Amino acid sequence: EHAGKHTEYETDRAKFLGRRRAPADAESLAKRLSGTTGPVLDPVFALRKSVKVPAGGTAALSFVTAVCATRDAAVALAGHYHAPA
Repeated sequence: EHAGKHTEYETDRAKFLGRRRAPADAESLAKRLSGTTGPVLDPVFALRKSVKVPAGGTAALSFVTAVCATRDAAVALAGHYHAPA
C-alpha cells in the first residue's frame, strides 16, 4: 500500500514558481502542485509526496524516473523498480 496521499507533480515552471517569484520562494512550496502535464514553454520537473510518520517511527521514500518507448515497457520497468531494493 502507498503511504500518504497521492503523489503531486508539476511540469510548468510558471505555475510552480508563481507570478514574480524565484525558486527560493516558489509559490508551490506553500500550495499543492497543479498536476500540469503536456507541452509547456518553460518546463520544470517537480514531484511531491506527503507521508505521515508517527513519533519514533521511520519512513523511506524513493522516486524513480525513466523514459520508455511504449507504455507497456514503462509499466514493466515500474514493476521492476517498485521497491527500493
